[in-house]
Amino acid sequence: MQKIFEPTITWKHPNYFVYKLLIESKEVAEDEELKEYTYADGFRDKFIYFFSLGFGGFLFLYVMPLVSLPRVVAEHSHNENFKPEFMILMVTVGG
Repeated sequence: MQKIFEPTITWKHPNYFVYKLLIESKEVAEDEELKEYTYADGFRDKFIYFFSLGFGGFLFLYVMPLVSLPRVVAEHSHNENFKPEFMILMVTVGG
């Protein structure tokens, strides 16, 4: 016998976040019927575009210091002890 989690509410006015997480999600889950999610629904979803642009920007900003910046910094620094390999290591380790 599977027992579904039933939150015990002992307060008169529940906290807003508790209400949103526990009570409202249970109400929505009971009201909605399962709907098939298609590729057309996916293309209409804004999250796909925001996530892909955000991830692309993150990759761009992460790859740029690994590819072009060490060479540029090495050219413009007048320090012979500067090693681009150390900069690449620091970006990779430090994020």
